[in-house]
Amino acid sequence: MKRCIVLIVVILVIVCGTLSQAIAASNSYPVSLDVDRIMRSAIDDVIEQHYTHAFSLADSIANISTGPEAWALRAMIYQAWIIDYESFDRVDEFYRAVDSTEERANQLLNSYPAFAYLSLGLVNGFRASILLRQDRNIASVKAAISMKSALEKAITIDPTLTDCYVGLGSYDYWSSRKLNFLPFFGDRRDRGISRLKTALETSKLHSASAATALIWIYIDRGDGRIALKMAEDQLQRYPSARSFMWAAAEAAYAIGDWKVGIEYYQKILASCLADPIQGNNFNIMSCYHSLAEMYQKIGEPENAKDCIRKAMKLHLTDEIRDRKKIDLADFQKWWLELTGSDYRD
Repeated sequence: MKRCIVLIVVILVIVCGTLSQAIAASNSYPVSLDVDRIMRSAIDDVIEQHYTHAFSLADSIANISTGPEAWALRAMIYQAWIIDYESFDRVDEFYRAVDSTEERANQLLNSYPAFAYLSLGLVNGFRASILLRQDRNIASVKAAISMKSALEKAITIDPTLTDCYVGLGSYDYWSSRKLNFLPFFGDRRDRGISRLKTALETSKLHSASAATALIWIYIDRGDGRIALKMAEDQLQRYPSARSFMWAAAEAAYAIGDWKVGIEYYQKILASCLADPIQGNNFNIMSCYHSLAEMYQKIGEPENAKDCIRKAMKLHLTDEIRDRKKIDLADFQKWWLELTGSDYRD
């Protein structure tokens, strides 16, 4: 049922604002207004899963600037693609884009340090998220610490770059929440929330990034109604954004509003089924699992059985079957409870 909450530290947290906000706000960095405009458009594309067009916009930026912007945007798109589709098919391209961004940002450290550190913070956040999904946990923590260090340097040099607080606030909250067993990770959750609220109120671009981070924190803290309202507000702006649909569905689940949860999971399912790239069926099975569970909770066993049947007929690779083994076991258990017999295809 549960999506991995920790990955939200960077899924839309830094994705939606930091680099483009840096371009807009870092007065010392010589970038054309065309790059800023294109970056804003590309970020909107990524939020609503228009990845092909976003890549074409990254190519347009590469024709204008030799700096890290185009490569950082490519890394952002690859990262969002990998997480959205639950697929590592493009992970090598992602790491090449990250390395290329880092190389170009390091060249700017002496001349444009605020922008350079922002770019380095951005791509280390991307790197941390994908390493986490690859179960490379130690490497992921190291990358997250590098992200934190770079963003702190950027905002120290230029205090107007308040979008840094999206990454820093997320780091404060989730490192305290998930790594509090380590002696050097104190409880900075309240500071994290405060920083995110500052970013939400002062963001020069794409406050959706701060909103996303806060939504998942509110779910984690048991404030599901606040999270649901925030997710629905973002869906008014980005009606096809699966990231906000997932957030709304999880918030509804957290507060036990099964009918609203069903509504959002049906929307996610429809979006996935209509997307030709959803090839490994991971997300489709996740939707059927959530729907089957919630239909049982509202007393609709036939709908639950229909979801189980459809899920069990999905083609899964060995990798996806292994990753979804808990869901598959649940389907078998629920079928037995609903029918009194084992599931047979």
